[in-house]
Amino acid sequence: MPGVVKYFYHSPSSVLPVPDVLGEVMNPKTEYHPLSDSYFAENWVSECQQPTIRMVADRELDTLFWVTRCRDRESAFNKQQLIVGYLQVDAVVSRPTMRGGQIIRMHPALVGTPVLVHFEDALSTKEVFGFVYKRPAFLHRQFVPEELSTALKTHLDGVQNIATLCAREIDRLHLSRVSSSDE
Repeated sequence: MPGVVKYFYHSPSSVLPVPDVLGEVMNPKTEYHPLSDSYFAENWVSECQQPTIRMVADRELDTLFWVTRCRDRESAFNKQQLIVGYLQVDAVVSRPTMRGGQIIRMHPALVGTPVLVHFEDALSTKEVFGFVYKRPAFLHRQFVPEELSTALKTHLDGVQNIATLCAREIDRLHLSRVSSSDE
């Protein structure tokens, strides 16, 4: 089945491909969002790249590929844009968009089984797609044809899945933010 590509900002404080939950690159990022060590969501805490999420929901696609630019300055992959995993979508659920403590609308969220890999096992967007995505391109529903989607998943499934490590790393980063604000 075809899939779509979604970008997230990588946390410079981590050697793992996790979102910038500390807000070191931009505002703190909440997506992707671990619901447990082995079940993740996208668009769960807040709306993000709605056209991409809606494309998955509306077309009943089952794969959302995660792309990021490695921001670990010590990594050989620093500044490279990489496909670091995917969410095997099991369900689309409706979540509230809140403002001022009030629900202003409902938005779709994707939940499913994650596959995430170390940067050294990830795939370069330049090698896979022939170019490096510019930020606006991600907002225009980057569709991945079925044949390519299958090839990407085959590669990512063939290396170590570190989703559990990533979930724990996000927890660690959250705790470091809380403990540093207590000082």
